[in-house]
Amino acid sequence: MKKQPWIRGDGVDRKEFMTILGRRRCAELGLENVEIVTGTVTDTHLPDKALDLVVMVNVVHCLADPIALLKNVAASLKTDGQVAVVEGNLDKDPSAAGEWFSRARLLGIFDAAGYVLVRQDASLPQDNIYLLKKREQGSVTSLQERAS
Repeated sequence: MKKQPWIRGDGVDRKEFMTILGRRRCAELGLENVEIVTGTVTDTHLPDKALDLVVMVNVVHCLADPIALLKNVAASLKTDGQVAVVEGNLDKDPSAAGEWFSRARLLGIFDAAGYVLVRQDASLPQDNIYLLKKREQGSVTSLQERAS
């Protein structure tokens, strides 16, 4: 992101010390056009209708209310914006019960938050990558129906 004004990165963490570390690391790497803020599930501090892609790595299973966060993230997406979610898959590693979610549960969360599945990549050893977009208004097709 050095000297490329058309690229912008926004980072959000719920812990202030992590945002400080993130800013410091960006400065060390000489990254410009990166803003890292402290946010919450209900207030991400992401700009409205401005982002092409939101990437969430091992976040959903850590939240008490992942649906609320995903709904709030939707407000930051451009019309054709997408969300990439990387999550451990309980179906691949049953010993992670109590931490990771099954694929079916994740699809239910995404659906309840108003997303449709664009693509899924299950090639990682323990994680799946889900590419999502906002469900079009008036669409009643559930994400689980599309995925089967």
